[in-house]
Amino acid sequence: MKEDDDDDDECIVLMAKKWVEGVGQGSRGTEFETKAVQNIRSVRVHRGLIRCNFVVPKSLSDRDGNWHVRAIASLIDIVGAAAIVSSVGSINTSVDFNISYFSTAKIDVRIFSLP
Repeated sequence: MKEDDDDDDECIVLMAKKWVEGVGQGSRGTEFETKAVQNIRSVRVHRGLIRCNFVVPKSLSDRDGNWHVRAIASLIDIVGAAAIVSSVGSINTSVDFNISYFSTAKIDVRIFSLP
């Protein structure tokens, strides 16, 4: 019984990893979503948790050379949805979430780079 649960967890976690990376590679989602998470890589995925490496590309900059706030929100939404996938095994959408921007991120900065 425990072994079956572990197998289910592994399948769900793999589904989440493939889903978020698939959006970044253009096999899922809209063109904007693909651009928002292009080249994202899952570093650690567990049930209910996904950690990624992402380097902000020039294509996501605003006129001041900062990471565009709409692209930040899209990445948060996509990675958050992947965390939900890793927890429940299905894709759900965000209805409402709030983001506070405390500082800017420049292009070519590594985001979510965790040990």
